[in-house]
Amino acid sequence: MRFYIARTVDAVFDEVLGRTKRALKSAGFEVTNELDLKNAPITTPDDDTDKTARKAHVRGVAYRLLMAQDDANVTLPCNIVVRQTDSGVEISAIDPEEEVAMIDTKRVATLATPTREKLEAAFAAI
Repeated sequence: MRFYIARTVDAVFDEVLGRTKRALKSAGFEVTNELDLKNAPITTPDDDTDKTARKAHVRGVAYRLLMAQDDANVTLPCNIVVRQTDSGVEISAIDPEEEVAMIDTKRVATLATPTREKLEAAFAAI
């Protein structure tokens, strides 16, 4: 079972990183913070991995999710990972529909599909 959505782009890592941020914004996501894993204090000097994790939320979805069910915010599809692979730069995120499937609330489930569609649109625009 694939629990995430992803796209691989044949381009330079830093270019894809910028395109990802712009595409997320255009799709209605707000990037609230960013973690550069390559330059994080936990990496070793010989770690040549290009990875950046972003937290992005769709405007208003967090609020509607919390209103639908108090503890459902823990399921927000907010981590977007941009990483260099052998076949290009991969952009990935958890599939919101898969993530909220564990919550048995129709109001919560109705938020997942539009969020997934926005993520797919953003990934397609990169």
